Amino acid sequence: KRWSMFWSTGAGINIHNYDFMKSNELFSMLKFRASYGLTGKTNFSLYSAKDMYQLQTDSWYPTGYGVFLYQMGNPNLKWERKYTLDYGVEIGLWHDKIYLKASAYDERTIDLITDYTIPSSTGFTSYKENMGKVKNTGVELELRARLYSDRNWLFQLYGSFARNKNTIIEISQAMRDYNKRVEELFSGYNPESSSDSKYAKTYLKYYEGASLTSIYGMKSLGISPTNGKEIYLRRNGDVTDVWSADEWTIIGDTAPKGQGSFGYTLSYKQLSMFASFLYTFGGDAYNNTLVSYVENADIKNDNVDKRVLLDRWQKPGDVSKYKAISLTEKTPMSSRFVADENTLSGESISLGYETQARWLHHIGASSMTIRGYMNDIFRISTVKNERGLPVCSHGGIFSGINVLMT
Repeated sequence: KRWSMFWSTGAGINIHNYDFMKSNELFSMLKFRASYGLTGKTNFSLYSAKDMYQLQTDSWYPTGYGVFLYQMGNPNLKWERKYTLDYGVEIGLWHDKIYLKASAYDERTIDLITDYTIPSSTGFTSYKENMGKVKNTGVELELRARLYSDRNWLFQLYGSFARNKNTIIEISQAMRDYNKRVEELFSGYNPESSSDSKYAKTYLKYYEGASLTSIYGMKSLGISPTNGKEIYLRRNGDVTDVWSADEWTIIGDTAPKGQGSFGYTLSYKQLSMFASFLYTFGGDAYNNTLVSYVENADIKNDNVDKRVLLDRWQKPGDVSKYKAISLTEKTPMSSRFVADENTLSGESISLGYETQARWLHHIGASSMTIRGYMNDIFRISTVKNERGLPVCSHGGIFSGINVLMT
């Protein structure tokens, strides 16, 4: 479906330009704005709607080169359409020493485009499909403050905050079929003899009123001190030690409640320093590492983490995080492994020096800036992650130097 019509309209008013505002010393900017419109999105490759073939140029057949189908298209694929209501205010205070921008939005996405999983027996694992309707609501804040400035010094701070909530309004038949296949995947689970690690993984499901980023599983009450088994809470409030896919519920959400950035700019004469940081809070993460390499560790064939022995339930009365080591069946997914994920990371820092020395004229330049920088400086998280960092030969964090001449 190549063609579609889109439109938008908006309006704004600059209150600070009116005569009654020009004499005030507080507001240097006061602007209100709003817009509403329909936009289209094609977040996929150009030819996703078509079957694609590839020549087998390494083989020659009596009729010539062979070809094979390497992409399954979808001739019914339509534009992903999004209705957006956006409104906000921009405020400048004390001759723009402080600048604040606040926005709120309500987005309704129709014919959401996503990868639709299909059985691998078809020769493919997925294709693009329009799937249902989704609503996103949120707020965005941006703040800049020039705290001090004179002939030699400049110190500025900046920060931003964003919060988004998505809700599935309507699911398509493709989504219902996907949910059914996930349920069929777990229909063969036997809590007494299961040894398949696939039951420990989380799978996305689609339900009206839920979020696209919800984590599904069974609610856990922890490890029983009496026998070392995991205790679950059914949806009707009953307590049981039997895991069942029929008792799935939302046990977390990977989307953070808030995220943003902050940093500063500091300069003194020709010297300047810039630093930026990122943060997130209020989201959840399913710690699959603890499930796979601690709770479900293969102690017969592999080296294992010390927690496999030290943090396990061993005798009646133990209050432990992990089940008894004698229980050899694979642990299925539950809320016991959902962790709060809050992060703070140092993204970059740079130090620069600008000079307009006379000798630069001899090489045809008027100024030169030398800037050293560091990226990915640190990361603090409530969930430990294994991360790789590029390092210099002496073991420090990767850094670089730029020289710019004009």
